[in-house]
Amino acid sequence: MFVPLGGYRRGRVRVAFNLITTLVLCGVWHGASWNFLLFGLLNGVFLVVQLSLRRSRLRRLPVWKTPPGRTVQWLLCFFLLSVTLVLFRSESTEQAMTMFQSLAGWNGVTTLYLTPLDYLCVLMPLEAIIAIHFLLRDGTLEDALPRIPWWVTAAVLAGMVYAIARSAYGPVAEEYIYFEF
Repeated sequence: MFVPLGGYRRGRVRVAFNLITTLVLCGVWHGASWNFLLFGLLNGVFLVVQLSLRRSRLRRLPVWKTPPGRTVQWLLCFFLLSVTLVLFRSESTEQAMTMFQSLAGWNGVTTLYLTPLDYLCVLMPLEAIIAIHFLLRDGTLEDALPRIPWWVTAAVLAGMVYAIARSAYGPVAEEYIYFEF
């Protein structure tokens, strides 16, 4: 959709329109409801803002090339993606708003009902993703793999098998979202 609309040609305003239109259509493709429309719209707006910042003087500040600056960028990207994923996984906009209020602690519902094992199952893959990102920052996966000790690879694979088994046979096994289509 993006290229037939004109892609990155025809000026900045047209590029912004093309990005937002494409992502709104992608959101609606996932489901004809307001939460999917908002999911697409927010992702489109985030991409337009990111593209605008990339072209601005602010992006050229040396602080963004330092480890703390890159960490801030990662965390901001993760936060914004997480916000849109709440919309994506919600049944309705009302449910999404309830989830946002719960995450912010505004409606008295606590989100701290996870067990330490649940936190471990979330934090370990997250740390692995950050480590892989660090290893691949200046190269490719083929370059990074020989630098990883065999025992780390074995531990990661074992953790993945465990997480898959736990999610498939846990108390609330959920079906993969695209099986619904």
